[in-house]
Amino acid sequence: MKKLDGLYLPDIMTGAARYQNGWTELMPHIKPGRAVVQAGGHIGIFPRELSKQFDIVYTFEPDAENFACLVRNAQGPKVFPIRAFVGDLHECRELRINSKSTGGHSVGGTGDVPTLRIDDLALEVCDLILLDLEGYEFFALLGAMQTIARCKPLIIVEENKKSGGQGFQAGAIATLLASRAYRPIANVGENIVFESRK
Repeated sequence: MKKLDGLYLPDIMTGAARYQNGWTELMPHIKPGRAVVQAGGHIGIFPRELSKQFDIVYTFEPDAENFACLVRNAQGPKVFPIRAFVGDLHECRELRINSKSTGGHSVGGTGDVPTLRIDDLALEVCDLILLDLEGYEFFALLGAMQTIARCKPLIIVEENKKSGGQGFQAGAIATLLASRAYRPIANVGENIVFESRK
């Protein structure tokens, strides 16, 4: 781990501009609120920025080095970092390491990293669910159905060709969320913004 331009980074990273730009693009769609669940916490840029707009930020990151950076970059009483995957089943999965991008690690087969469900948090209030899980977003949403039904949060998910590697096709998230009275309202790069129609 190293410190560069005020941020703690994994040793192989040369900078964080790409991730900071991603936050800037999403900002217009995010309104201040009480609680947010963010998964794919990476080095903590999104959790840190979300803590400026939300009372509580629950953030998930499975990789040990990314998690260590996240904890340092997103310090404060509003941020609750959790080192785990999010999905639909309680199980331990493999962390597939992407040697070219610390933001590209993904869920593999059976392994050592615990998987939790967003519903395990039993939140009474959740204003936003923000997922960047390298193709595993569909399963994270399956594990959030009770929270979605109860809280009707804004939902922002990454959807790209990586979803096929996890066993579902493009459009599956929109179909799942449409069954819960959600509709897409914006596309921001590879992210789709969904809001409840209720």
